[in-house]
Amino acid sequence: MFRKMLVVSTLLLLGGPSSGWAQRFEIAPLVGYRFGGQFSNIDDPTNSLVTNLKIDNSISYGAVADIGITPKVFIELLFERQPTKLFADIPNAPIDLFDLDVDYYHIGLRFESPFQVKQPRGFLTVTGGATNFIPAGDIPSELKASFGTSLGGEYFFQEHVGAIVLVRYVATFFNSSDQFFCPPDINQCLVLPSSTTLHQFEISGGVSFAF
Repeated sequence: MFRKMLVVSTLLLLGGPSSGWAQRFEIAPLVGYRFGGQFSNIDDPTNSLVTNLKIDNSISYGAVADIGITPKVFIELLFERQPTKLFADIPNAPIDLFDLDVDYYHIGLRFESPFQVKQPRGFLTVTGGATNFIPAGDIPSELKASFGTSLGGEYFFQEHVGAIVLVRYVATFFNSSDQFFCPPDINQCLVLPSSTTLHQFEISGGVSFAF
């Protein structure tokens, strides 16, 4: 999947912009707040009471880069990290399991509003790639396929400097019987009995630089 996306992006770039249009590149560091999401119907071999896991809501940070291929369409590259915690969601007695970083690595397309409005600029993005779950300690990380979409807006105070605000949704996919967050040398992995999707929402903003 990653190879196909890279090939498509390269072909789009090699095609180049139409004559008479100056190609545009934008990059924006982002800071936001992410709603963590949860796993349901977990099978925990160490604790029969643990059936739901919850990723705590917390801040996120990262950067997004957009490469113009037409005046209204951009290739988008995204990296974002959420330093958070994983909880066993037991009623009235949640258990703090461990610290967890949740990273997005995505590539896709950004479509700006077709209306001839220069300021502010509204846009829709559709991206795909991977979500990486990185537990603290010796537990191996888990890399899963994910899909994202966002709505946002940009306002440039100057030709090359502006502000960006967006709302993003990311779905991360787990297969049935997936084993994850496995302690090293111990057969005590958490198990998902059926396929599931982790849903996460995020509000973020930052300073956008155009070149």
